[in-house]
Amino acid sequence: PIFPIDLIPPKGITTFYAANTTEKSYDHPDAKNGIFTYYLLRGLRGEADNGDKKVTIAELHEYISKHVQDTTGKLYKDLPQVPQLFSSNPDRVLYRLP
Repeated sequence: PIFPIDLIPPKGITTFYAANTTEKSYDHPDAKNGIFTYYLLRGLRGEADNGDKKVTIAELHEYISKHVQDTTGKLYKDLPQVPQLFSSNPDRVLYRLP
């Protein structure tokens, strides 16, 4: 990804970006927020879980990235939106499901 150095967070901070700096982020046609936020919220509700009852930073990012790219690919074909992740510990567990 092409990111200015001043946008990369310090070590120990995890940051999710809706898109690369050269891309647009798009609104979700069926929701009152963006496509990225739509899938971020769904992932945080447990849909990002791979079946082990815990959601890691990497699992959440993979879930968001796949769904955002699939959705924008269908809606905007040649205008991708690829979410970005910066994390020094992508395997960190964000939460455990009941």
